[in-house]
Amino acid sequence: LKEAEKHSLKSADLLQKCNQFTMAAFSNSTFGCIYLDTGEYERSKKFSERAISFWQDNGMGSSGIIWSKTYLALAKVMKNENDINLNEIFVDYDNYKKYIF
Repeated sequence: LKEAEKHSLKSADLLQKCNQFTMAAFSNSTFGCIYLDTGEYERSKKFSERAISFWQDNGMGSSGIIWSKTYLALAKVMKNENDINLNEIFVDYDNYKKYIF
């Protein structure tokens, strides 16, 4: 798993360097989720923030932004940080839900 992680992290960096920002957003969002699940909250925050930036720069990926904001908030909760705006996540979810359903 460690070797797979090393190669996956390298591919995430290469996607960014090749201007494949949508794929880089997916990749960073996935790492945000994985590191949240494995208890590596600081790394989860880092990758979630990068994913949000990629999604926003692309002007697409509303659901990706919401997922990454959720991972970011959960990582902050697990680190007992206080600068968490859950209302923003709920508003994003409600707005997104209107377009889906």
